[in-house]
Amino acid sequence: MGRYSTSVTLDSDTVDKLKAYGLSVSGFARNALNAVVSEGFDDYLVTLKLKMIEENLAAVRNEYNAYQERIQYLQHKLSSLEEIHDRTLKEHEEAMTVGKLSLLVQQLNKAIIMSSFDAEETANRAHQTIAEMMVLNPEFNLTTHIQRLRAVIDV
Repeated sequence: MGRYSTSVTLDSDTVDKLKAYGLSVSGFARNALNAVVSEGFDDYLVTLKLKMIEENLAAVRNEYNAYQERIQYLQHKLSSLEEIHDRTLKEHEEAMTVGKLSLLVQQLNKAIIMSSFDAEETANRAHQTIAEMMVLNPEFNLTTHIQRLRAVIDV
């Protein structure tokens, strides 16, 4: 069985309508001719309509599946990025806390030295610094800190 090629002139509106259904002109023509030849003229319209619907349905299913795969990929990517964001945000907050605590310790150490290692005078002189340190480190103890600083300086 050989193949035969021909050309058909159609209005652009007809071609646009076929494309809107997701059909190509050649595919539609082939299906229509096959339906007429195999079914006869009485049933060819129903058969043709069914074939068009089946082709359109298959195309929509393929497109739907492609979008589902894309959605799954994006969900995974979103989840990964959210985890990375949360982890990085926590690291950033910890780094900011350490940086702030370091500055406060510097300020406190200066106040301790200026107060000649006297805890009461240091508490009066650096009360705001100590209050901020207590927020960041509730276990902070001024007397213990003064003893450690004295030991480091005396070494």
